Amino acid sequence: MLSFVVGALLFSSCDKCDEVKYSRATTDDLEWLVYGQDDSIKFVNQDNVLLTFTRVNATENQLPGEGYSASDECIEKVDVQHLVTMQDLKNQHPTFGTAVTRSSDKLKVNVMLESRGMHEINVENPDFETLEVNGQNYSNVYEITADSTRTYSLKRLLFNKSHGVLYYELYDRREYKLVSDQ
Repeated sequence: MLSFVVGALLFSSCDKCDEVKYSRATTDDLEWLVYGQDDSIKFVNQDNVLLTFTRVNATENQLPGEGYSASDECIEKVDVQHLVTMQDLKNQHPTFGTAVTRSSDKLKVNVMLESRGMHEINVENPDFETLEVNGQNYSNVYEITADSTRTYSLKRLLFNKSHGVLYYELYDRREYKLVSDQ
């Protein structure tokens, strides 16, 4: 909250700047975050070990809008970013999350995997209309494939709006499949 107040003062304290336009995420935008407070989900790994991931973080940040940077004297557009992070209970497996950034004219959704970057998905064009993952059919599935083949890099990640991360695999042969709650 303090960062919001300080940011608001900084962005609005310049006499020669135009009025600041703040973006707000809509209810539909926030549905991409999937994981709610106290949520836990289960994945099975390549060794058939059941792992529990819990929501450990949820933040809202204000970012300079497109065409602006934090070092600009006047920032006239401010975007909002909501971020949710999931972590396994023993903190032994890569943390993942979803970030939703709303600007005045567009929505950007990124899926993140710890130390492996943020990967934007095209919310208008899922890669698969339906896809089976770990014995469960999911609709409107997005696929992320990384351009690196380094040992610990992301090889493939599957995501959908209603369930979040469905599957991810690393080049070191670790893989994680969502366990359906049905």
